[in-house]
Amino acid sequence: MSKGYVNVLRDPPDYRYDARIELKHLPDMVFVQNRLVISSPDDKFGVEFNAVDALNSIGAEPSDDIKVASAGAWQNARTESLQTYGPNAVKYDWTFGPNYTGTTFGITVEPTTDSLNMALLTQRDPVLFFDEFHLYCDELDDNGCAEMEVKIRVVESYLFVLLRYYLRVDHVAVKLQDVRLMFEKGKDFMLREYTLREAKTSSLAPDISPMEPVQIWSALKPTQTIVEKLSFRKV
Repeated sequence: MSKGYVNVLRDPPDYRYDARIELKHLPDMVFVQNRLVISSPDDKFGVEFNAVDALNSIGAEPSDDIKVASAGAWQNARTESLQTYGPNAVKYDWTFGPNYTGTTFGITVEPTTDSLNMALLTQRDPVLFFDEFHLYCDELDDNGCAEMEVKIRVVESYLFVLLRYYLRVDHVAVKLQDVRLMFEKGKDFMLREYTLREAKTSSLAPDISPMEPVQIWSALKPTQTIVEKLSFRKV
């Protein structure tokens, strides 16, 4: 955009056991070197998407609503953690479900009844910039998949970001937590939409694959939607 910066950063590799990450148990793969930063030229306000803040948003308690058939064996595989962290070490959210919609700075966030400009988003405008990358992913010890990824698309008239957490517990359930961030050229705010879609695998139509997030998104209606206005600070 003409009056801002968009940076997709691949910092020098950091140890995955980064001191800033508070979780005792990390996903199989953590990409702390991947960051998306959208900011004003003077860096006084903006939004960032990074693995450290995403991981630190994960709850400390285990998810009781989703369990795999081999849950006992799955937790026993982590018994070595007991020697280091004590008897409560295996009690954590093994689905790595985040409570993360991005990291803002210098921005006022407030609820709004506005909605994303879908007509503009679905136009086939020339793409000036596109990128995608993961923040973390885990195969749940071959019981499914939990991953968070970021996609960004910039065209002449708008900037769009999708932050998606995708969970698949084989033969049990699927979940999508989507954060869509949109900035339209000429406006002094962005809109951020959070949606939650989830279902038991057994309830999916036969032609819907639990392994295809796009199919899941199309087939399921959101069970929760929150839209916020991110206004730029006046300086």
